[in-house]
Amino acid sequence: MEFRNKIKFFGLPLFLVIAIISFFSWSSKEKAALAPFFDLPQQIRSVKLSRDFTFAGEKVPLNDDTRERLDRELLVNAYWQSTTLLHLKMAYKYFPEIKPILEKNNIPEDFLYLSVAESSLRNATSSANAKGFWQFMKPTAMEFGLIINDEIDERYHLEKSTLAACRYIKQMKSRFHNWTNVAGAYNMGPTAFAAAMVKQKKTHIMICQ
Repeated sequence: MEFRNKIKFFGLPLFLVIAIISFFSWSSKEKAALAPFFDLPQQIRSVKLSRDFTFAGEKVPLNDDTRERLDRELLVNAYWQSTTLLHLKMAYKYFPEIKPILEKNNIPEDFLYLSVAESSLRNATSSANAKGFWQFMKPTAMEFGLIINDEIDERYHLEKSTLAACRYIKQMKSRFHNWTNVAGAYNMGPTAFAAAMVKQKKTHIMICQ
């Protein structure tokens, strides 16, 4: 599945990130409670949204619209079993390599899940020709130090592309101020993100329509 396609709702990929984080962080008791429903596909129950949600230590503001969109992503990740299980398997494989790089560069751990939302932790190529685990476009990849030529494309190198992603994320943090906005800008591209925020006269992605 490609996550660089033009999004229908402003901020939608960020809801996917938060939903993935929520699923990964559920306690064993909460996951066990869902287990019977995995065996009974005809019985679907809504995931509770009674608790507060955070991203990179920042509280996620929820209104009726954003709560509805987050609820959708939580339901998809809870009951779309094949995709969710694949995400879990890929996370166990690649997170041990990605996490120390984020920590060394002072990037919050929650950005692990941005790579899941961007590429499903695969060396994917999107319809816009973004490539690799972190879905870099060629100009951006080269700007942040990756080598791309006829023989080498370091967007496919997990360690090097993660280091480039850290540099990119840090630059956007200085521009967009909070981590939640950075995650949204990463997916949309900083220029499109900034334009959308100005158009809607908002300062936080999660309160945009």
